[in-house]
Amino acid sequence: MRLKFVKGKQKELLRKEKDKLNLSWPQFADHLRMKYGKLWSFVNEIALIDEETFDKLKLNKDYK
Repeated sequence: MRLKFVKGKQKELLRKEKDKLNLSWPQFADHLRMKYGKLWSFVNEIALIDEETFDKLKLNKDYK
């Protein structure tokens, strides 16, 4: 299932998580076990984040 956020919130969630872990974008993609391009499509809100990826994020409780 895909999750839809208010415009800007998906990007905010991913950026906060990346910054909290002190990782670069490519490192963050590896951390989430996905390709960098897929992560970038989530960050730029081109694609909706999937539930599996959302569950991997530690900050997800702040966005439920």
